[in-house]
Amino acid sequence: MLLIIIGLFCLYKRSSKYRESLSFFSRKMAAPMKMIRTSVRHGLLQRLWNKASVLGSVRCLHLQEYQSKKLMQENGISVQKFVVASNFEEAEHATDHLDVKEYVIKAQILAGGRGKGVFSNGFQGGVHLTKDKKQVPFIVENMLGSKLKTKQTVGDGVLVQKVTFRLHCDQIKECRLC
Repeated sequence: MLLIIIGLFCLYKRSSKYRESLSFFSRKMAAPMKMIRTSVRHGLLQRLWNKASVLGSVRCLHLQEYQSKKLMQENGISVQKFVVASNFEEAEHATDHLDVKEYVIKAQILAGGRGKGVFSNGFQGGVHLTKDKKQVPFIVENMLGSKLKTKQTVGDGVLVQKVTFRLHCDQIKECRLC
């Protein structure tokens, strides 16, 4: 079958219709091709590409993890119990509201890789697990008001203004909704 198609194309290539369509195409594309060749020659396309790279991706929706969980919860989607704290007092009350065996404390910033991040005060990790209720205030105190630097943040990091507390559960499989 392939040989028949190749044979028919070769016959068409020899015909005058092929040469006419080729010359029509080259006449119609002459001006755009000249513009592209000139742009490449003068480096205009490279400069445009570099500007686009500097700008990076544009984020139009700024939802932190706790905000998206709250939206899902309000719309009937089952999520883990969680509490948000923006100061030390709220953090102390959060442990009273969540009676769990093991706490997961997460710094809330718009960046991935929080678990491997480093805070400006030297505290390691934006995600901590603890079974000890007395350790929670120490962890929160080191997170709130400090900048968290991850692989996805620029400069000296992002200021942590909120943390979430949720119960720890063993995961078989993790799926993310974007």
